Amino acid sequence: MQERTAIIGDGQMALVTADVLAFNGHSVRLWGPFPDEVKALRETRKSPKRLPTFELPEAVRLCTEIGDAV
Repeated sequence: MQERTAIIGDGQMALVTADVLAFNGHSVRLWGPFPDEVKALRETRKSPKRLPTFELPEAVRLCTEIGDAV
């Protein structure tokens, strides 16, 4: 059974946690409080300000509405 997980926040630990969970087959939704930053992360899958060499997997769904994440 695939586990569903919501991560509240889009900082370094949230990104790394989302990556690990997605790698292990979980359905991950990550919510961020700043729509412009979430949009950029959704488009590029990268967060140069937080983790310059990191790329978020496509399996992680990014949300700007808290209700979509939880």
